[in-house]
Amino acid sequence: MNENDQEKAMKSTEQQENKRSFVRVCYYCGRGGHFQRNCPVLLEETRANMKKQSQQVKSTTVQHIDPVNDGACSRDVCFNLTTGSDVDAGRWIIDTGCTRHMTNSTMNLGWWNPCAEEVVLADGKAVKAKGSGQGRIVGVGMYGEQVEVKIKELLYVPELSRNVLSVSRITEDGYTVVFGSRSCRIMDGEKVLAVGEKCGGLYYLQQ
Repeated sequence: MNENDQEKAMKSTEQQENKRSFVRVCYYCGRGGHFQRNCPVLLEETRANMKKQSQQVKSTTVQHIDPVNDGACSRDVCFNLTTGSDVDAGRWIIDTGCTRHMTNSTMNLGWWNPCAEEVVLADGKAVKAKGSGQGRIVGVGMYGEQVEVKIKELLYVPELSRNVLSVSRITEDGYTVVFGSRSCRIMDGEKVLAVGEKCGGLYYLQQ
């Protein structure tokens, strides 16, 4: 056996040893042989949750308030928000009880136009929206990576205590929101667009 053959044999042996020492471990189920993105347990749970959430969305009734008589503005509702300052003012709630996406800061709007709409909050108070436009916010994906979330028809309501993403609007756009006991996912088919975490009984978009 010449030197080249010996080197090839040694490299082959090293590669085989490296393969034996490298074992794929899934961080979701803890089993070997696959990564989390291909985990059969996770995929099955996601499908089951999507089916369950789809049934819940069909049975959910969101209250709509009729426009005022003069037609100058329409009213939307948001059952989990009030006015005033809040330590979480910059965070986003993923809310099933709100009929529109809303923000308290123009920093979340790429562009916006003035509008005349009223929003009825959890305490029964009606506040004015100052504008409506397209929003862009940064969230967190399935594997902790930063993702850009685009929001259509985002209302600018400066008096809100926090920002809110409307589940009914998300589903109207063809996406699915899957809720778990501690987290939720915004899905496009089987693709995870963004994730949220449960805190104090509310689901917040991870950022």
